[in-house]
Amino acid sequence: MFFGLYGGVIADRFDRRRLLIVTQSALALLAAAIGLLVATHLIQLRMIWVAALLLGMTMFIDKPALLAFVKDLVGEADLPNAVALNNAVISSGRMIGPVISGLLIASFGMAPIFFVNAISFGLVVLVLMILDVARLHVTKPAERKPGQVREGLSYIRQDRVLTLTVIAMSVVFVAAYNFQVLVPLLASRMLGGSSELYGVVMSSLGLGAATGSLLIASRVKPGVMMVAVCCGLLSIVHIWLALPFGVYFALAGMFCWVFPAVFSTLQSPAPHNSELVVMCADA
Repeated sequence: MFFGLYGGVIADRFDRRRLLIVTQSALALLAAAIGLLVATHLIQLRMIWVAALLLGMTMFIDKPALLAFVKDLVGEADLPNAVALNNAVISSGRMIGPVISGLLIASFGMAPIFFVNAISFGLVVLVLMILDVARLHVTKPAERKPGQVREGLSYIRQDRVLTLTVIAMSVVFVAAYNFQVLVPLLASRMLGGSSELYGVVMSSLGLGAATGSLLIASRVKPGVMMVAVCCGLLSIVHIWLALPFGVYFALAGMFCWVFPAVFSTLQSPAPHNSELVVMCADA
């Protein structure tokens, strides 16, 4: 959270394609290292803590660079749709991946999943290396100067739309986007599920996110009222998930959970402000 303030500054100062090659390579090595430790039965809790720290230290650079690189790929005009479609692709991976992972964990154990994850990062690095650089919409890197983080925060404070958007996103992400903690607990404690069931629950979550993202990509002028309605639906879904009505009820709730969350975070009060769209998606 702290170093994330500097992630955007780093992404603006360096060539984002090369920066992503470095961060994606680091993520691949981290996944492979954990997989090796699991396979050799040497993994310990303190190693997971270190891995989590290294993951966060890598992602605070990777995330801003990745979202800004979307603009480098498609240019200014198609940025809002590109952000939504990019989120749909990620959500589709969340929909398909957990089911496959749950089955593989049940059949072969934990270690192969980390190796598959490492290979996926390696494929991203390969794609980045063979891209036609001449066709990218790359802007000139920002000059190195002191106070750039303070300058960015001051810019947000001076723009009412940006200020309200950051406040709204902060509330939504603290209250609704903590599914990496809540979903495993829901699957294990309330549903008494195995790795296969956990995979299905996560896939239902991804299906809702993919559906919401595709609908956003098809909308031209999202409005403030839609954001308000979706935030209200989020509170209803949280109550829904707290009710002990069984697996299918919970799966439907998972789909409905991320569906309005995606709408509330990716739709901005200023749909023609590309920087705001990137900020919403990056959160």
